[in-house]
Amino acid sequence: MEGTVIRATHRPQDLVPAFLECLRFTCERPDLADDFNKEIPSEVTRTLLNGDDDHPWWQSEECSMFLNEGLFDALNDCAPEGYYFGAHEGDGSDFGFWKGDWDED
Repeated sequence: MEGTVIRATHRPQDLVPAFLECLRFTCERPDLADDFNKEIPSEVTRTLLNGDDDHPWWQSEECSMFLNEGLFDALNDCAPEGYYFGAHEGDGSDFGFWKGDWDED
C-alpha cells in the first residue's frame, strides 16, 4: 500500500475526491467513503461533477475540517502497521502512505 495517492496539488477540489476514492478502494472502506461523501453539500458535488470546481465551500473552514480532521484521520487509521497517511517528508504536495521512521518497540 506504500506510495502516492495524489501529488502536485493542495487544492481541496483535487484532494477530497482522490482521498474518497482511496478510502473506498485502497482501504476497502466503501461504507466510510459513503458516509464522508454524504457530508459534502449536494450542490458542491453537483457542480464538481459538472466540471465546475469553484464553489465557495472548497475554501471554507468546514471543508478544511472535513479534509484535515476527517479524511486524513480516516486514511491514517487504515494505514498498515508501521505506515502513516500524509504528505511525503521530502515533498509536501505528495500525499500517500509512507513508512514511518519512528522506533517500534
